[in-house]
Formats: sequence, C-alpha cells, structure tokens
Amino acid sequence: DGAVHVALGTEERWDQGFMEEYMAEGAPYLRALYYPRRRWNDELIEEGWLRDMLVRARDLLASQPGELAPVNANLSPVGRVWKAYAYWALRDEVQGGLAALSTGALAFREVASEMSMGNGFPELFVYTGLERYFHRRPSPQVFHPEQCLLDTLRASYDLAYPSLGIQGRGGWYNTSGRVLP
Repeated sequence: DGAVHVALGTEERWDQGFMEEYMAEGAPYLRALYYPRRRWNDELIEEGWLRDMLVRARDLLASQPGELAPVNANLSPVGRVWKAYAYWALRDEVQGGLAALSTGALAFREVASEMSMGNGFPELFVYTGLERYFHRRPSPQVFHPEQCLLDTLRASYDLAYPSLGIQGRGGWYNTSGRVLP
C-alpha cells in the first residue's frame, strides 16, 4: 500500500540531478522525497539530512496510507522546471496545445524542438545559463533554450520554495526569486 522513494541524486554539487524521479513520477503508488541542495564542501550524504528525510518518509506514509500521488508531486525541482518549460515550448507544436499536453502521453521524439536532448538529462538543460553551477557545458548544437523563460521559471520556483536552497535559503537555483542578469 505505497512506498516512499528517498532520492539521493547524483554526486554533482552544482548541477545536482535525480535520474530516479522518472520512475517515481510514473508510479502514483509511490511518493518521492529529494535530498536537498549540496554545498561544494558538504559530505555526499550527511547523516542529519538523511535522518530527517527518513522521518519525513515515515510521516508521509502514516498520514496518507494508500493515497495515490497527484501528478507532479513526485518531480524534483529540476523536473518541475523542465516540465514547465516543456509545456511552454511545445504548446504550439502539438495538436490541441496545452490541453493535449496535460492529458495525453507525448513522446518527445515525435516533436522536434529545443527540448530534444538525445542522451542528455534535464539537469543539463535546466542549469543552462547558471555559470556558477554548470561546470560541464553542453555542446551549443544540443540545447537552444529560450534563456529568458528558463531564468524566469527558475526564479519563480525559488520564490515559491525558498527553503530548498543551500543552507535553506535562496531557493534551489539560488535566485531568491529574482531573474538574474
């Protein structure tokens, strides 16, 4: 009757991502919790954070036994920004627009756009333009995001969730809810 997946993420500090979120988002009988943003000098896994996540997982199971996870509830901060960008970018490409995107399954291979990543992962796309985070630049032929939109989506996410940032402030992308120049 349900389970909680505690996602620890990649070992990267500045472009931290969570490959396992696609499994969690696609299985509504699971819940997912994500390890917080790591600082450059943090241990890969800190005992206090892991203990807190396990307590949150226990509380989540106790408070919502057998309840299915709503759509988007199991996405990481990176997954949420990537999905919001995808909805915007593909709204005119798909017959039926946003309504079709939100109700049907769409294989990205069916739509040629800047969202086509080949063998890449969303964090390579979502962190584009954040120089202080991104130390492995993708080839310019791979990603062509609308940078203003991407900056705005990251700032919007940080404004909504400021405590997810390094040391619990500034948000996941460290914008403090402001579009950075």
